[in-house]
Parts: sequence; C-alpha cells; structure tokens
Amino acid sequence: MAAVATEALRVPRSGGHGRARPREERLSVLRFAWPAAALLTLTVVWSLYLLAFGFSKGADSTDPEYGKYWYTMLAINLVVLFPGITLANFRLASTRCRVCTAQLAEAGAVAPAHEMQHHWTFLGILLTGTLSVLGGFAIAIGGDAAWHQSALRDTSITPIHTFSFYGFAPLSFLALVTSYVYARTRLPGLWGPSRGVSVAFALLVGGALFGMVNFTFNEFGHSMWIFEELFTYPMHWPFVLFGLPNLAIFAIAVTSLLRVATLVSAERGTLTEPVGAAR
Repeated sequence: MAAVATEALRVPRSGGHGRARPREERLSVLRFAWPAAALLTLTVVWSLYLLAFGFSKGADSTDPEYGKYWYTMLAINLVVLFPGITLANFRLASTRCRVCTAQLAEAGAVAPAHEMQHHWTFLGILLTGTLSVLGGFAIAIGGDAAWHQSALRDTSITPIHTFSFYGFAPLSFLALVTSYVYARTRLPGLWGPSRGVSVAFALLVGGALFGMVNFTFNEFGHSMWIFEELFTYPMHWPFVLFGLPNLAIFAIAVTSLLRVATLVSAERGTLTEPVGAAR
C-alpha cells in the first residue's frame, strides 16, 4: 500500500527523461494565492470606501446620511459576507474530496501528489487568516485610535468600527475556522478526528474569538467608563493576550511543511518510511 502511494508521486521528469508532470499534479499559484487575493481586494475596497466617505459622511451619527453609508455597509458584512463564509464552512465540513475518496477506495491511500495539493490550499487559507488578523490590528491599533482622538465617539458603529470590529475581526475568525475545517476534512492524517483536537488550532481560533469578545467589552468600557481614547486604557490590556495565541500558527504551518518535506522526499526516491503513514 505504501509502495503504491510512493509510486504515485514518482513522475518521470521532462526533457528526454520522461513525460512532464500532469497538470492536476502541479502546484498552482492561483490555488494558493486566491484566498489572500480575495482578502486583499476586499481590503482595498474597504479602505477606498473609508477614505472617500469616512469624514464627509461618518463624523456625525445623527446625520440622516450616516445610516445610508455606514449601516448599509454594516448590513452587507453581517448579512451577506459572513453568513456566506459560514455556509461555505458547513458545506466544506459535510463533504469530502472526491479524488481522495476514489484513491482510498482503489489503493488504500491518497497519492502524495494529490495530498500536496491539499497542503498547498490549506497553507493559502492559513495565510489569509493571518493577513486578516494583521489587517484588523493595523486598523484597530492605528486608525481606530486616531479616529477616536480626533472625532467624537457618539456611537459604537463608527466608520472605523464597521471595518475593524464588524469586518476584519469576524473575518479573521472565520478564515481561521475555515483553515481548521479544511485541514480536518482534507488532511485527516494530520488533523482528522482520529488525531483528536489540535491544541495549536484551539489556541489560534480561540484567540481570534477572544479578541472579538474583548472588542465588546472595550466598547462597553468606553461608553460607560472612560470616554477618552487612551492607549493605557485598562480595557485595552487584554488585546495583548489576544495576540499571543496567534503564535500557534507557526506550530500549524511547520506541521504541514514537515509533511510536505516527506512527500517531496518520496518524489525524489529518498524516503525511508511509508509515505502513506500520515493518512
């Protein structure tokens, strides 16, 4: 069985030594980069919208046009964007890769070349979650503080909050959940049900969830306790704890990359253990 899985990855080289690798076995840049590209596109749209209407239509929440520009954008995030990602996660969790299923039925193991495709996609989703966290921090730490120091805090749904508290924060949480669901269903040998619950994933996803909860306490504290935006404000302290669990992403990425190294060794014929062991 292991031999069958190993041979599936040994594709002869082109250039007189054999045929080129089939297209379905190649690692596509698009497959890796499209989640991050989608996030980048959304970030550009949000940023341009904020620059265009932030101060002109977002300085006074009692202005009749305030709701038109900012509550509409909030509704798009909460009613369209995030439910859409959630439904995609449910579909991802309830389905399995047809190629993996077929290879398991025929050979008892997933071909290493195909497994590498799943690692490629998984790392792309993980990168997207990381970039979303960084984007949220960039806006929340820089833009949000500057906004509250220059404009009156007369509502919790400020233009900045529309894209930080109700944008990047839930987006980063959902992206990290998506990476876990994908890993659990498409890479079960590393993160499947038989492997239990990954502590690294629990810390990573839990940290994102904790950050969203603290956003709520932060706004409550500003509304009922200290109105001024101070970096030393006590309700800002837990955000440091929100950042620490993100370090778990290195444990997750390294686990995947070590498995990729095993698959590459199988391709080069230097593997000393069964390549199908992790499935």
